[in-house]
Amino acid sequence: MAALGLELRDLFPPPPEGLHHLKPKAPAIPWRDVFDALEQDLTVCSLAFLDIAAGKPFLPQDARYIAARAANMADIVREVRCGR
Repeated sequence: MAALGLELRDLFPPPPEGLHHLKPKAPAIPWRDVFDALEQDLTVCSLAFLDIAAGKPFLPQDARYIAARAANMADIVREVRCGR
């Protein structure tokens, strides 16, 4: 190619005008919707942290419920980061 005075980009058509600068964007998720989705789980986990700080013991089913709420929050955060 060099002997012909060409570069690799010469073998391909140029991108359509104006489109080569556009990057696909994830759809915007309103922050209010994110907050609404997290609010109950945040409240449950906050109350659990206060109980832990006060030295109150948890029953196994309480610990499972709190762990599920924390996992749900992590799922929501992951979905927001991926733009779903």
